[in-house]
Amino acid sequence: MHWWTKKPTLIPVARELFKRLELEERLVSLDALHTQDETARALVLEHGADYLLTVKGNQPTVREQIETLLAVPQGDFPPS
Repeated sequence: MHWWTKKPTLIPVARELFKRLELEERLVSLDALHTQDETARALVLEHGADYLLTVKGNQPTVREQIETLLAVPQGDFPPS
């Protein structure tokens, strides 16, 4: 079995990796797999980091909250 077929195990592995890195006042960017409450909580509260997490269409509540709180940036092209 390949590592990419075990994606759910990557979530706790990433959280363990946070413990090995100096993340205080760093910006951490993760893909949609890691858009988890506990991951965000660990980054901010335990490690003092800021984060960028991807929000996909299958997370309508999170996406709606973001669209309510943040203005959509103006661009020369329509979003896809």
